[in-house]
Amino acid sequence: MESIIYAAPLGAGLAPVEWPGLAMRWIGWDDTVWDLTSGISGIAMMPGVRGMHMPPTRHYKDTNPTTHGARWRGYNIEQREVFWPLQIFNDYGSQEWLNHDRRFWRTMSPHKTGTWVVIQPNGTERSLKLRYKDDGQYTFDLDPASTGWANYGFLMDAEQPFWTEPEITRVFRPTGSSEFFSPGGAVVNITAGSSISGASLYNPGDEKAYPIWEIVGPTTSATVSIDGHVISIPFPVPSGQTLVIDTHPEKLTAVMGGVDKIANLASADFAALPVGDISTLSLNVVGSGSIMVRFTPLFYRAW
Repeated sequence: MESIIYAAPLGAGLAPVEWPGLAMRWIGWDDTVWDLTSGISGIAMMPGVRGMHMPPTRHYKDTNPTTHGARWRGYNIEQREVFWPLQIFNDYGSQEWLNHDRRFWRTMSPHKTGTWVVIQPNGTERSLKLRYKDDGQYTFDLDPASTGWANYGFLMDAEQPFWTEPEITRVFRPTGSSEFFSPGGAVVNITAGSSISGASLYNPGDEKAYPIWEIVGPTTSATVSIDGHVISIPFPVPSGQTLVIDTHPEKLTAVMGGVDKIANLASADFAALPVGDISTLSLNVVGSGSIMVRFTPLFYRAW
């Protein structure tokens, strides 16, 4: 007896589901690039990797003997510890394996950092700066030069614990001036001697980001602000020079021609870009120069 199977037909035009997974690479302090997932570099990431998920967080709270619970005061994201279980392999003989192993281990340095890059299927990249810490007092049970492989455990620290995406750049320049910035940043025209308001920036990250402003001469004066926090530049920026204002609390500089001009700012109300919010910009430039703002989004996880 024949069986009849009833099934819904596959919808026309539906693409098959694909599961390519994440790709990874390591860029050593010596600028060598190593593929960690495809095997073409003679390196294979094995199960047990750590450091791609949430970073360690310390919470600060106050307690009172007369009140139940605690009062939250704030938090700090601590440095991130990363663990790589890697196999280093080579099929071209004992000495070639030793040379290969030595080249990769040379990228591990306690006084220099490399970059771990994770690539999503859509091409989006996030990266994390790492410093070598420890190999767990690795012991060799077999002679790797006779087997052509060794399974190592690399322990590393990310002092800056956030994963980052490529820098976001916006350029504002007077109408009719030539475009001399590298591609990649959106360009908005402004009329020389006038202001632009209503422009905005969006921070897609998980943490606030501190922008870097660049005032490109020639300008007589300029003003930039984020959500009403104003930085006023009352002095000229000559043609061919750039005033770079870094608003990060650990830097707070306004450098032009190698000289810090932060004391010469008329106002310096530095502000960060809040998380997942649209910030309003107000810009003013007197002259034919330009204004550029750039920042790096910070993320908790590798995707």
